[in-house]
Amino acid sequence: MRFISRSKAGAADGSSLYYGWHIAFTLAITEMVSWGILFYAFSVVLKPLQTELGWDQGTITGAFSLALLVSGIAAIPVGRWLDRYGSRAIMTLGSCAGVVLVLAWSQVMTVPAFYAVWFLIGITVSTVLYDPAFTVVANWFIRKRAQALTIVTFGGGLASVVFVPLTERLVRELGWRPALMVLAVILALVTIPLHGLVLRRRPADVGLLPDGEVNLTPQPPLRSNREGEQNTAGLDEVNFGAAGAALTPSPSAFASGRGEQNTAGLDGESLKVSVSELRTKEGEVSFGVADAALTPSPSPKWRGEQDLSGRDYGTDQQAYLKPSEIGHPETGERSIPVSKAIRGMDFWWLALAFALSTFSAIAISVHLISYLTEQGFSTAFAAAAVGLVGGSQIPGRLVFTPLGNRVSRRLLTAGLFVMQGVALLILIGMPTESGVILFAIIFGSGSGASSPARAALLAERYGAAHYGSISGVQTLVMTMARATAPVGMGALVVATGSYQPVLWALVFTSAGAVLAMLMVRQTHQATAEYER
Repeated sequence: MRFISRSKAGAADGSSLYYGWHIAFTLAITEMVSWGILFYAFSVVLKPLQTELGWDQGTITGAFSLALLVSGIAAIPVGRWLDRYGSRAIMTLGSCAGVVLVLAWSQVMTVPAFYAVWFLIGITVSTVLYDPAFTVVANWFIRKRAQALTIVTFGGGLASVVFVPLTERLVRELGWRPALMVLAVILALVTIPLHGLVLRRRPADVGLLPDGEVNLTPQPPLRSNREGEQNTAGLDEVNFGAAGAALTPSPSAFASGRGEQNTAGLDGESLKVSVSELRTKEGEVSFGVADAALTPSPSPKWRGEQDLSGRDYGTDQQAYLKPSEIGHPETGERSIPVSKAIRGMDFWWLALAFALSTFSAIAISVHLISYLTEQGFSTAFAAAAVGLVGGSQIPGRLVFTPLGNRVSRRLLTAGLFVMQGVALLILIGMPTESGVILFAIIFGSGSGASSPARAALLAERYGAAHYGSISGVQTLVMTMARATAPVGMGALVVATGSYQPVLWALVFTSAGAVLAMLMVRQTHQATAEYER
């Protein structure tokens, strides 16, 4: 198979920048706005909403917890939709729904109406936040996934930095109801047109391959069966010349499918023959999938990359993947169906590791201010510390996400969880302003980099074709941790009368995340299990 990298024309329309980068930068903007309005604005609006309507804090935060739980459940069907139809329609519709729901939120007067709005927001966020965005990145990038994920999550990391102060100012100057109306307008003007006009499902939609590789001469589909039916493409000749063939003969390309050797005597570099001249012992050559006469080349050395299984596809005939396990037919990147993925223990070790990490991160975000004020720090300093945790996510992503291309991503992710545990030990052992600042930087960097690390790990291990479904199942597991962390840690504080046991519990939780990640096998070690 011959691919030509178009360094001077990265897109099918001749532009200098690969279209996937346009999508990545677009998602960075829309993720910043969507996270900022549909997630972070809640904490700012909480107090004035409580003051006006007279509801207790538990009632209000209960609606938010409901939304988190619903988003996790909705992630599974949303993931299946993403795999089948792509992200453009569902993210655009999700943005439209988000606008309507933020406007509805600004008008609520009763608790049932408030809970109904947040139930629907829970469904909506599953269609516009990280999971669908990561699915897009997984399809558009292979070698440069880490860089693309860094761009997308950089935008998401700016959400709290931009929208928390913006929402606070709008609430202060306009009141919480008009502030939400303004935010709804921002959500509509930014996310709806960008999702609708820019997003595409896969590079093939614009004549490209992942990372900007281009197949200059895509061939029409060739179909026949074992009984010698005609080529349905209507062609008398099949040209697989050096200009860039769409298909490459497998090691047994012109065999009968029963073990006969390639009788055409061709090396696969240049092939121009009449279909009627290609015969096997049992009849005319079949171009169908069942006969495997022409197999999309898995190209283990595509642009210098090794196949994930570590096999030499040029010599090992049995190493060819099944058609359902090829995420990108042009590149042959492995793609594991969700039914196989969830049967492997590696999937559940990954889910457990990220669930425990998420539990620690959410618990800290909810309880850090209360802990620091209990220790005698001012409310202003405590709020600044929370902001520093969020701000540290950005440099953490910039530094650690690209590093996954050079070192084992599995070990790197375990190191991120170690950082969370070490930061918590610093918070316990150094109850000073400098200790809190050091904690915030280390904890924020580790927890911030874990989101793109998870996306990269899933794409690296399971491929792109079923990424949405696989990520959706894991998101449900993580959502359980996200929803129970505030309540569970709050109950522990009430039971013990102190935050010290809570922090020690989070240290052990982070240690559990490290151990779970280390239980995950290297990708090539899991190959045999996936192929069964």
